[in-house]
Amino acid sequence: MSESKVITISASMPLKDQIAEVNRQITKWLESLNEPFEIGADLLRLKKCEQKDGKYNFHYEIIERKKASASRIK
Repeated sequence: MSESKVITISASMPLKDQIAEVNRQITKWLESLNEPFEIGADLLRLKKCEQKDGKYNFHYEIIERKKASASRIK
């Protein structure tokens, strides 16, 4: 899977639903990565947010991966 993701949602959706949908899609994406995303170690950022044609496009990317220590390898 890619180390970046664009999430597109409707701008007319209520804010709480927008937040829930973005959260759901980020979680699904991070769980699908070949190399597991380590919360608290790896860094994810919102690179860009744009509004176009009644939709919001959120561009996320993983910007830093910490090397797995022996204790993190299962």
